[in-house]
Formats: sequence, C-alpha cells, structure tokens
Amino acid sequence: MEDAGLNRFVVDGSQVLDAGEWRQRLNVPWRHQGTGMTFAEVDDLNQRIDLQALSTYSRMVQARTREVVKALDPKSLDAIMEAERLRVILIDEGLAAPQAADLLDNYMGWNKGRCLIHFGLTHSFQHVGEIGVIASLLGLEY
Repeated sequence: MEDAGLNRFVVDGSQVLDAGEWRQRLNVPWRHQGTGMTFAEVDDLNQRIDLQALSTYSRMVQARTREVVKALDPKSLDAIMEAERLRVILIDEGLAAPQAADLLDNYMGWNKGRCLIHFGLTHSFQHVGEIGVIASLLGLEY
C-alpha cells in the first residue's frame, strides 16, 4: 500500500511495482492490495511469494518514499482525491481486488496529505497491531 498510496494517490507517479518486473520477481499474479482475500488466497500467497524479492522490493519502495517526500510541494497536499481519479487507481489499474471495489468509497473526500500520512506512516502500524492481537489470541510471543 505504501507504493501505490504514495506513488499513485499522492504524486500521481508510477509504482515501484511496475518497474523491474516486480510481480514476476515476487511470484504474485495479481496487482491488488489484498483486501477481501479469502483464507485460501492468503495461504496461496504465503506459499508462492519470494521472500527475498519481497525484502528487496520493500527496500526499493522505502527509497522511493524518501524521494517522494523530499520532492513534495506542501501546497499540493490539500488537493482532494476526485472520484474519477480514485476509480482509475482502484478499479482500472487493479489496486482493488474485484470483491473489494467498494474501497472507492473509503477514500472519497480524502486529500493528498491524508493519503501521505495514512499510506506512508500509519497503515503499516495498523497491521502490526493486528498481528499482535492474533499472536496473543494464539498464545504466541512476537
């Protein structure tokens, strides 16, 4: 989400995913971010993904994020995400899985500054919290 969130939502650039054949290197056949995946699809992803490629991709995304943030014009962050732009990113470009097309409504009214904060800073921590809850329910330390 950091890759698409900053590069598509915030600066309307290209994703790292689209340079260097990352989907093939990661061994992931879809573009979507995973919302609405079934347990079977998650299991399939866990079995197929190339973890070394994922680590490299993650570092590339982090480097791009730093470039994007350094080049940002703070005035641009007030721009509101328009419905048509969201439709292009989520539906036409395939960021939203077919079963999660309602994600369009989630981002209506967001400005680019909110996208920057959410996708660049807080989104991953939300998932870290979820991992902690799941681990504790399973009686695991993480």
